Amino acid sequence: MPAHEVIDQLPQVPDYAGVSGSTALKTPLQNKLLALSQQLHSNASSSASLNTLTPTTTNDSILEPASPQVEFSNGATTNNNNNNNNNNNNNSIVGTRNLNDYISKNHITPQTSSILKPGAVFMGSQQSGRSTYEVEVELKYVDLSKSFLCGYLKIQGLTESHPEIITFFEAEIVSEAHSFYTDDKSWGSSDEIDIQHWSKFVPWKRDLPVKKIMDKSYTHQNYLSHPYIYMRWKEKFLVPDAQIDSIEGASFAGFYYISFNQLTGDISGLYYHKSSEKFQQLELCHVPDHGVSGSYQFQ
Repeated sequence: MPAHEVIDQLPQVPDYAGVSGSTALKTPLQNKLLALSQQLHSNASSSASLNTLTPTTTNDSILEPASPQVEFSNGATTNNNNNNNNNNNNNSIVGTRNLNDYISKNHITPQTSSILKPGAVFMGSQQSGRSTYEVEVELKYVDLSKSFLCGYLKIQGLTESHPEIITFFEAEIVSEAHSFYTDDKSWGSSDEIDIQHWSKFVPWKRDLPVKKIMDKSYTHQNYLSHPYIYMRWKEKFLVPDAQIDSIEGASFAGFYYISFNQLTGDISGLYYHKSSEKFQQLELCHVPDHGVSGSYQFQ
């Protein structure tokens, strides 16, 4: 069925909410998160929570130094290109225990907003059939200039064996960098599935040039000037044990289509995975921080 015919047949979610987490991470942040996961796992932490997984400082940057390549290990940085150490002092951050020095020396100032910033917390629920589950999201890194953010998603009561599940997710923000169509086909989506889900967001259908989006002649420019920001959140791995690939009765292999209301801070989403119930609805509200911005780093 053509996508434009699918749109008109889809039920809509109420307007107030705005609706009706690529390949495996190969960034330095993943290496550090994996190190964090292994450290927590080795300490036999009995109960993981967002608070216990968040130490102190600024945006923990997903760095892309031109040379040399930097990896994280046990809270310190190591350098893969030892031969170039003397020639690349400006790029090397060998031996530092966090990214503060690198960020300050290189004047890295990731772009954030009053709500979309490190430490921002959103609370609400996800509905699957007749069941509703409590959800909490905490942003760990935000750079709106790169159309990117990441954080932790915690869901309660999904399975008896795992009453609390925390995943690390990455977000693609729809912009000049990412279209409304899912580029990474390993996520299991298609053009038709993308349109089916975006069309359930009332502001998307109301405010945007849907016909141009469908014929792929539209680029979502100046996305921060729009009242709603659209994203895809792709869950990457479990926290604290990133080695677990699956949990019986729970899915984190899919991703969320996200609509963020810049005025209210509300987040609405739809979860998609080919083997999961369709159109599971996520509704989150921003938890006000009264102007106090948390700062974090992974150690």
